Parts: sequence; C-alpha cells; structure tokens
Amino acid sequence: MRTRGLGGVAGRRHMVAGGSQSQPARNRISSILFAVMLFALVAVTVGVLAHSLPKLTVSDSELNSSNDSNGAHDNNNKISEPPGKSATTLVVGADSTTSTTTAKQPQIATETTTTSSAKMTATTTAKSTHNNVYFGGQDPPKQAQFLPQITADGTATGANVQPVVLAAEVVATYPHDPNAFTQGLLYDEETDTLLESTGMYGDSELREVDVKTGQVLRRRKLHRRHFGEGLDLYRKNNVLTQLLWRTGEAIRYDRATFKELRGDQDLTSNTPAAATIRDATSANQEVVGGEFFTPMSDGWGIASDGGDVVYATDSSTTLYELDAKSLKMRSKRTIQDAGRAVPWLNEIEVVNGLLFGQIWQTECMAIVEPTDARVVGWVHFNGLTQQAANLVRTGKLQGGRHRQDVFNGVAYDSKRKRLFVTGKYWPALFEVRLVERQPSAQDLENVRRACIVRGGSF
Repeated sequence: MRTRGLGGVAGRRHMVAGGSQSQPARNRISSILFAVMLFALVAVTVGVLAHSLPKLTVSDSELNSSNDSNGAHDNNNKISEPPGKSATTLVVGADSTTSTTTAKQPQIATETTTTSSAKMTATTTAKSTHNNVYFGGQDPPKQAQFLPQITADGTATGANVQPVVLAAEVVATYPHDPNAFTQGLLYDEETDTLLESTGMYGDSELREVDVKTGQVLRRRKLHRRHFGEGLDLYRKNNVLTQLLWRTGEAIRYDRATFKELRGDQDLTSNTPAAATIRDATSANQEVVGGEFFTPMSDGWGIASDGGDVVYATDSSTTLYELDAKSLKMRSKRTIQDAGRAVPWLNEIEVVNGLLFGQIWQTECMAIVEPTDARVVGWVHFNGLTQQAANLVRTGKLQGGRHRQDVFNGVAYDSKRKRLFVTGKYWPALFEVRLVERQPSAQDLENVRRACIVRGGSF
C-alpha cells in the first residue's frame, strides 16, 4: 500500500511536473496573441485620430505668412537671385497685418562699388495680377477718381466716399546711406538722381544721391544751428526750398550749383542771376540761412507739382497752401478723415494732384485730396521697418552709426511711374507699388487706429 501510495504520489508528481512544462508555452502563446491584438487596436486608433485631427504640416505659404507677421521677411529682395525666380514679396494687407503674395522676384545683382553698401540693380518686374495697381511702371492714382459725386440733396455718393485701403509691394531695393536722417526726399527726372534733405543739429545737409548705388554725389552742409526738414523743387526756375525745424525759416538754393540764394532773388526768372546768389562757392562752407521765411513756426513737409502752389505741413493737423515764389500763405485747412483730424504728416509728395504724406512715428501713408484736405486713401507699410533692419542683420547691406529710426522719405518718378520710400537712418531705399484692396469696414477702422495718432500737435 505504501509502495502503491508512493507510486501514486510519484504519479501525481509526474503529472504535476508534466503540467508545469506545458503551461508556460500556453502563456507565451496568449501573450503573443494579446500583443498582436493590442498593436492592431493601437493602429486602428491612430488611423482614426489621423483622419479626425487637423493637419499638422505647414505649407511654404503658411510658413512665410507666419514669418511675415513677426516682421522677419528675409526671402524678399535678396542681393542675388536667379532671374525669373518666383519669390515672396512684402504685401501689407488692409487688416494692418503683413501677408504674402507670390510674384516675380526682381533680379538684384551684386557689383563692386566704392560706397559702403553693395551696389544693386534691379530689372523690371512682371505686372501684378491685381486690379488697380499703381506705380512700379504703371500709372499712379488720379485725383478725380477719389472725388465723390454730390447729388442734388447734397449727399455724397460713389465707391470712394470712404478712403480706399492700399497694400504695398516691394518692387526693388537699393542702398541708402544709413547715416542720413532723412527729412525730405524728391526725385529729379532730368538727372535721374534723388535730392535729399537730412536733419539733426550739426548733421543737416542738402544732398544729391545716386538712386541705384546710394552714393552721395554732392552735398551742402548747414550751419549747426539749423535742423533740416522737407525739400521741394520749384521747377520753373530750378530753385530748391529746404524747410528748417522750429524756426519758420527756409533756405533756397540754385538747383544746378547748390549755391544759396538771397532773399531778394526774383523767382520768376528762368535762371537765377549770378549777382543775387550768396557767395558760397565752397562745398564745405556751411549754409547760413536767414533769407526766407514761412508762416509756419515748425516746418515739417513741403511739396508741389512744380507749379505756383506749394503744400506744407507742420507738427499739427494743418495743411498749408503757400505761394511758390514768396512762400506766403494762401490758405490752410485741417487734414481729416471722416471728421477726425489727422496730425503729423511729415514727409510729403504731390502725385497726380494728390498728396502722399507719411505719418510720423508710424508705418502709415495718408493720401490726401489737397483741395479740401480730405484723406481719400491709406497705405499701411506694416513690417517695412523690420525688413530694412533685416537687410543689415543678414549682411546684405551695412548699418550706420545710429539706430534705425522711423519711416520717412517719399519720392515719385513721374516719367517711369516709380514710387520710392525710405526712413531715417535706414540702410535701404525701397521702390514700391500699391495695390487697391476691397477692405471691410473693420479693415478700414483697423488702419485708422494704426495711422491716426492721438494727441494733436507735437
């Protein structure tokens, strides 16, 4: 019995031992099956989520738009690009934010030059596909197209009763002296050069500048007590008028020689008489002034279309209409947009009867109908200041001794339909074209909030 019992125990041990050898195998099989099922479940779950969640990849256009909104638009106007390459150009939208559009990139080549910046030349760009595109070789807006129609009951009608909102596209980029505190700028078609007035006490000058290279061809330094402001050319007898800040004075020069004119100069003559030109033959001799005066105590901007009427601005909301010969006031009006006074039109330019004026301390330009001082259009160059700074940061252009300052300086080439803008201590001069948008009422209000500075006079 004991043997049998032992045999039974031994048999049970064998059975147990035999069972313990087969159970792990079944456990391994179960684990594998469970892992396979779990993997399949995870795969199905991921697939469902992939279809239900938004797309996480960023397209090139989305990436460029994101970069632009941060003012870091580095792909535009590279110093060296293959001709015809499609690239992103700076476009300022009606909603006061920077967006992008695809256009033909102007070819900009690097050349050796004696100036501190690289010499750049640009080819003509392809026409934009937008409607109502101005400048860049195309016609500028006309004065008449912004005038509302007045019905018999005195109600204003027409598409342009409210100001239009324009976007700005950079067509070409040229070097600009980063040490120039630009206060006045104009283009001389006869010489294909820019005439520039610079400010700051001790640094104020009258300059002639090559457009493509930014090289200063000649200059006249003002006395250290003068602070240069706006600049205009009276084309009937080639007389330049340079405003001075906070004195009410203006300095006048013979365009051909840069010699200072006396106060008794007869501006009705075609050529200034030599006897009435102040003895200032040396280019290094400081301009003294004290010969001409305006009705403004704080001159900022001055511009004309070459005729007998000159428009001028100061630190207020006033647009002055002056006699081109005597600089005496004919009339003055308050610059306004829908009843809101618009202050601080700094540098101004007359284009096809309209006044283009940059608003100090902003990246805005107001387009004004000078007959009633009504704002008929806005351009917000949002991001252009940063774009100019990026040219220095990326080594494409050289910076100067001073920190880059505000947007200021506008000039128009009526022969080639080109519009140029720059700023104080900016390293670049931009040729731009303007594109008319179809903004909503909110878009217009956004631009107004950005461009109409509160506080009135300076």
